[in-house]
Amino acid sequence: MSNLTTSINLKDSGRHQFLIASQNYGTFYCIYGKFHLKENSNILSHVELELLNYKGTCNLGFVNHNDHNQIRVSTTTDNLDKKILFIEIPLVGFENNTKTNITATNFIENEEINIDNIDGVRVFRGLVKNQNIIDKIFDEEFSYRDGKIEDDRYNDDELTPPIGLYLSMNHWINDQVDFSNKATGDHCFTSNLKVTRDI
Repeated sequence: MSNLTTSINLKDSGRHQFLIASQNYGTFYCIYGKFHLKENSNILSHVELELLNYKGTCNLGFVNHNDHNQIRVSTTTDNLDKKILFIEIPLVGFENNTKTNITATNFIENEEINIDNIDGVRVFRGLVKNQNIIDKIFDEEFSYRDGKIEDDRYNDDELTPPIGLYLSMNHWINDQVDFSNKATGDHCFTSNLKVTRDI
């Protein structure tokens, strides 16, 4: 297998860098991030996110901020004592909001994140059901149907795929991940990026 790699430089605030590629509702899209530091320090202050819908008829976008489904940022340590920046990004279908900011309010427990200590970035992309389209289309990302047979795959207010599903698979948040050989992770809703130190 080829050595497919993706890296990110958290000190480069001059451009949006690739975070994750995925597909929902038949639309292929990517999310990019621009990382900003506090003045004269290596402490992360905020991240600008931008989503670009490439192909498909349905626009994906960021959810409006609320207590239940919001972007979350935290750090963890894997089995090799490598520090990982973990970003959970919930999206919604049929949404034109393709730009948003991750601020200190999104940092779990107001954690102060020193990027000099970060070895990798792990991104989890979730999907939230758009309650405004329930009566207009059949939402196949959350339900299945075949004629008269219909079955809900997830609860209406649940993030899909559930973060619990992600954590129960082979890649727990704090497990060892080979960041040198995973461009977008092992699943379409995760991404692993190796942090580089040079600009």
